[in-house]
Amino acid sequence: MSAQSNLPAASGAEAGVPAAMPAESDAGRIDSQLSHRPLGVAFLPLALATFLIIAFVLAAWTFLAAAP
Repeated sequence: MSAQSNLPAASGAEAGVPAAMPAESDAGRIDSQLSHRPLGVAFLPLALATFLIIAFVLAAWTFLAAAP
């Protein structure tokens, strides 16, 4: 048994064949998919970070206000 039998098959670029360019229809499809992403998903991390900052500020304010 040789080590060559355990190697994966060569892809097009490794075998000396240039990679195929995507068709124009594929580019249009990808652009349309990107434009249909829901905007709320983008704001979720921002909302979580804002909530954490406000929670820590309120906790610190409460702690410092109770100090003598």
